Amino acid sequence: MTKDHDFKKLVRARMARTGERYAAARAQLARKPAAVGVHPESAALVSLLAAAGVAGPGGGAPSEALVLGLGGGLGAACFTFEYAGHTPTFYVATRCQPQYAYDERFVRTAAERLGARCELATASSAAVAHKKLAARVALGPVMTWLSFGELPWAPRLGPVGELGAMPHVVVVEAITGDVATLRDLAPAAFEVELAVLARARARLRAARFRTLVVAAGGDAPDPRDAVRDAIAACVAELGGASRVRGPMAKNFGLPGLARWAAALDGRDKKKPWTRVFPPAHAAHALAWTRHWIELASTGGGGFRPLYADFLDEAAAILRRPALRSVARDYRALGAAWSGLATAALPDHIAPFAAVRRAQDTRHAASRRGDLAAMRRAEDALLAALDAARAAPPLDAVALAAHYASLAARVTALVADEEACAARLAAAT
Repeated sequence: MTKDHDFKKLVRARMARTGERYAAARAQLARKPAAVGVHPESAALVSLLAAAGVAGPGGGAPSEALVLGLGGGLGAACFTFEYAGHTPTFYVATRCQPQYAYDERFVRTAAERLGARCELATASSAAVAHKKLAARVALGPVMTWLSFGELPWAPRLGPVGELGAMPHVVVVEAITGDVATLRDLAPAAFEVELAVLARARARLRAARFRTLVVAAGGDAPDPRDAVRDAIAACVAELGGASRVRGPMAKNFGLPGLARWAAALDGRDKKKPWTRVFPPAHAAHALAWTRHWIELASTGGGGFRPLYADFLDEAAAILRRPALRSVARDYRALGAAWSGLATAALPDHIAPFAAVRRAQDTRHAASRRGDLAAMRRAEDALLAALDAARAAPPLDAVALAAHYASLAARVTALVADEEACAARLAAAT
């Protein structure tokens, strides 16, 4: 079934429940609430912790910044993907691994450091998965994993339109008839037909039909120990410590960013950007670069400003004022990451700037829940990318110089990140 067909069925289901006319019901369902959370996993965990009555170290509700920090905080990783018959793509991660919802480790780590218990469940079939989900939702909100591309507001065009199978986390708050009430980054819940939810959950591999619930009453560590352990893990990951083994391990941590700089300026002879992303593919690669840093639910600046908020909380928990100074350093790092993202698609290269503006328009429409504006922006983004591919604004020599300028920024970022990580370790 197509998404449009699913959406129409959802409209009719609402009409049956509320007595609204078709246009009114459609308008209500199409108005996805404006987003207020930053990252799906951390926002979902904040929601579950609140429902379970789990408090933070100060007695109030845990913040998303605290969840980010306790879950492991920051990280880095870079990958270039080349597949026959497809445009090469680039990915840069800036949060502790895994940055996206491939497994439950980030959520479980953060929850347990707050003294909560996590109960994980899977199922072997859609029917069993539905029964388990319905039973759990009857007791309270449930976190589940699904394929982002199946949701009605998922990106469809341009670089972000290639995220169809990207794992995404939502909270299921209720099931009424054949409709599930979900929440992700929005302040208000929204509705999805159960058939759509089941299909979206089934499309994943490792996380297929996975659910997680949170309860109070776990063995809470001393909050100071929890914060120290979380910061130590963050420092180790930035230094290159990785759960990944084999050749891919070198792509993680700040050493992975250094490898990216070498690919940008041509020192890496195996996958130099001038070969992998020649003029016709440059806009696509640079759009991906900016997307991952600024727009992929990082809060901007590659999670660094949000982590700075965690460090301010950590300073109070540990009674270490020095952490507030490190927090300021990480806010400055966030600005540098944002500067790199803007420099990738600069104003003085008009076709690249058009791509950047379309990205921003689409992102803003998505955050405020304006689906119609989001689709128009996707059309504009696709058109801008097609134009930059058909008539590249830079020849090979000029593009190499542009890549080299970005390499200099990345190299400076690595040096600043290493200095910040050292100060972070010393401050705890």
